[in-house]
Amino acid sequence: MFDRTEPVLILGYHFFTLTRRSKFCYLYLIINIYSRMIVAWEIHQNESAEHASQMITRACHGIAAMERLQVLYSEMVVQ
Repeated sequence: MFDRTEPVLILGYHFFTLTRRSKFCYLYLIINIYSRMIVAWEIHQNESAEHASQMITRACHGIAAMERLQVLYSEMVVQ
């Protein structure tokens, strides 16, 4: 049996490629799936797994979520 006093935390990690005047930039975004609250976002000039990893770590520590995080859903959106 589950005995939880707080809701399960499910975060969504999204990666967007943005273009403007033939230049690319990359939006890294983390949202809370249930509340749809933006937990963290960053824009970078280059695509890097290191950027994503550092942002996810900072975001989870910032909301004290590491012990509650159940699922990190990932999606890449190309526009």
